[in-house]
Amino acid sequence: MVVLVEFISTQYGDFSADLNRARLHEVCVAKDGIITGPFGSQLHKKDYVELGTPMITVEHLGDNKIIKHNMPRIKSEDIDRLSRYILRTGDIVFSRVGSVDRRTLIGSSEDGWLFSGSCLRIRPDQQKIDPRFLSCFLGLPKFKEYIRKIAVGATRPSLNTSILNELNIYFPKIDEQRKIAAILSSVDAAIEQTDAIIAQTERMKKGLMQNLLTGKQRLPMFGDNWKMVAFEQVASIRREKINPKVVGELPFCIELEHIEQSSGRLISSSKTSEQSSIKSVFHQGDVLFGKLRAYLRKYWLADRDGYCSTEIWPLIPNRRLIAPGFLFQLVMTDRFIDAASITYGTHMPRTDWDVVKGHQINLPSVPEQEAIVAILSSIDKKLDEEKKYRDHLETLKNGLMQDLLTGRVRVKVDGNV
Repeated sequence: MVVLVEFISTQYGDFSADLNRARLHEVCVAKDGIITGPFGSQLHKKDYVELGTPMITVEHLGDNKIIKHNMPRIKSEDIDRLSRYILRTGDIVFSRVGSVDRRTLIGSSEDGWLFSGSCLRIRPDQQKIDPRFLSCFLGLPKFKEYIRKIAVGATRPSLNTSILNELNIYFPKIDEQRKIAAILSSVDAAIEQTDAIIAQTERMKKGLMQNLLTGKQRLPMFGDNWKMVAFEQVASIRREKINPKVVGELPFCIELEHIEQSSGRLISSSKTSEQSSIKSVFHQGDVLFGKLRAYLRKYWLADRDGYCSTEIWPLIPNRRLIAPGFLFQLVMTDRFIDAASITYGTHMPRTDWDVVKGHQINLPSVPEQEAIVAILSSIDKKLDEEKKYRDHLETLKNGLMQDLLTGRVRVKVDGNV
């Protein structure tokens, strides 16, 4: 690889002066290179069926991937009528409304699908530009930022073919494009594989939680009966507060956004300033539970002392009856989240302690709890490792995209990637 030093300034940042430049429509096929999907007058409720050809809508567009969930399907006899909107391998489907920076590359498994009027379809001329390269280019952070900026509509941003047609695209020769696409695709494949491992592990843990935390499956070394208790018997809210305006900066503070949704991972923290609002105090072994919009599943088992938003409950485990780790696993369960979702407040729904405190839980002995926690915690550790590895891959990919797609680093086209 050779690092270049001459760059030109563009709407998307600096690019190598050696790269080719063209309008997007100039690197697409001549006929219907960029088109909008069928509008409502071309599709009616009767055209949708349970079994048929899938149709991609804006809700199914992720970051260069398709979210294959609850996809509408069109009956086969309508395909000829909608033939203009049939997707082919190498097409790129772009969001037309809402989150206008989302797009996905169509692979062989989606060949023959349709796209809806909430999307735009780009069909690259593969003699001029590699579809995988182009899709990666359209995912550059500064390109996405630019797209959001030029979208029309104050309340609901939207794109059209005229806007996409005139977008500047920067690219090397086709052989180098293909090598760059192969490098980035290999990282995407690793991310996809890691996502599959995470999803499989999460399913396994959910099944174990359902069995182990309810007593449906008992560990062989324990035979004592479980007892039903109210939640308030095993946990209470730590009520201690502190005012940063009085005591000054607090070095370790947790806000709701610092806790990853559903996983129980702490992803960051902050320091308070003298202008910060009142905070709650928590201690190591407390279970932090986000009471604002409990369905977001924000919880963390504190591994140190600190301070948190008053929108978070620091729950003190009654260690005579419950192990901290077992309490942490309990608040993750769907059953507890359902109880915590009985709220007060319409616009800012908060968990009602008067409801939660009476929530009934089935409790084993503390030694059995600790044995259950050891099993579930080992899975949590595995999940944490896989998610950190995925974060690493995302960072790697973002760095490679910035270097390779802007021409900051060039790829040799002779020999293997």
